[in-house]
Amino acid sequence: MSRPPQADRLLVLHSGALGDCVLALHFAAAVKAALGASRLTMAARSAIAHWAAKRELIDDAFFLDQLKAHRWYAATDHVEEPPLHRFDAIVSFLGGPNEPVTHRLAESCRCPVFTIDPRAAESGPSAKRHIVRQWAAQLDEAGIDVDIADAGAFHKTTAPTSGVGEGEGLTVVHVGSGGTSKCCPLEPLERIVVALRHSDRAAAWMIGPDEMERDGPALVERLRLSAPVIFRESVEEAADVVSSARAFIGNDAGMTHVAALCGVKTIALFGPTDPHLWRPLGPHCRTVPFAEAASIADDWPTFVGD
Repeated sequence: MSRPPQADRLLVLHSGALGDCVLALHFAAAVKAALGASRLTMAARSAIAHWAAKRELIDDAFFLDQLKAHRWYAATDHVEEPPLHRFDAIVSFLGGPNEPVTHRLAESCRCPVFTIDPRAAESGPSAKRHIVRQWAAQLDEAGIDVDIADAGAFHKTTAPTSGVGEGEGLTVVHVGSGGTSKCCPLEPLERIVVALRHSDRAAAWMIGPDEMERDGPALVERLRLSAPVIFRESVEEAADVVSSARAFIGNDAGMTHVAALCGVKTIALFGPTDPHLWRPLGPHCRTVPFAEAASIADDWPTFVGD
């Protein structure tokens, strides 16, 4: 096993969606610690990386397009060197180790590039391990021992403060996800919201552009029958609301990962996705299958506490 490199300035490249990017933030923090790096920068497709930099969870962020990353995917013999010279090591989530994008990236960099295949293993001993543990296993051969102690290992112990945000004091219930199969039916969620309000705990629904595009004003009208509705257009604005919430209930979706990351008391509702692989990471997060969602109405006030 080779010795890990001395890397003071670490760059993480990530092209995935919001939830995966949040998990990559957890992982990147552990890699930073393992390498003894002083600065962690993320170049990502998701705007959550910028939000994380503003909250000082990482040191810097920019969009992947700013690196002209499309050149690494192009079928060409010449790859123009991107502005990566100021980094000492790169962790790439852009593809598997044998994919052309990985080879072109390595050829264009002067520093060590460590490749992480972001996809879950389909078989073998790692197949049922959480995805972040699978990523850590991929760095073993490079001599980088990424310490993943438990589900909340990479939570920033002092959650980012937002001042008096719109989520302050609220249990925020987010109804959306990237696919309809991942969305818990509304009926048990409505029951939870009603139970919270009957127990004098403030609650609000949260929706974003995806929910408005899919369900439109009819969804808003229905939700408003039981609680106020918070709509946020941008990922960063939505994350501000979520991070300031007293508690959060959401599907297997990006904002649920944000809530867990920030140490918000979180219930993550899982349907077809395996939570052993993809559960949000955080010190106050628990996963609940759709089939048990209705029972939360009786249990949730106790979980939130006073």
